[in-house]
Amino acid sequence: MDMKHWTYSVKLAIPGKTACQNVSSTMEAADCLFSHWPKKRGSGRAYVSAMNVIAEVMDGRAPASDARSAFITAALEADIEILH
Repeated sequence: MDMKHWTYSVKLAIPGKTACQNVSSTMEAADCLFSHWPKKRGSGRAYVSAMNVIAEVMDGRAPASDARSAFITAALEADIEILH
């Protein structure tokens, strides 16, 4: 299994965006944060931390589960609804 793929997907409801509805890997999280995240919500500490953790995972310095956790924290910081 690809170490950057997550065991459990994160389902989001970002108003006006369909690209990030179901994020299941570190690469998808990076794309979502960089290309689809609401601009005014993408400057907080958790957002920056998530981008840093994703870089660490992509370089093999951290497990994929760290990227998933950081991604969820960034979503919560941005008041983005996480669907269950």
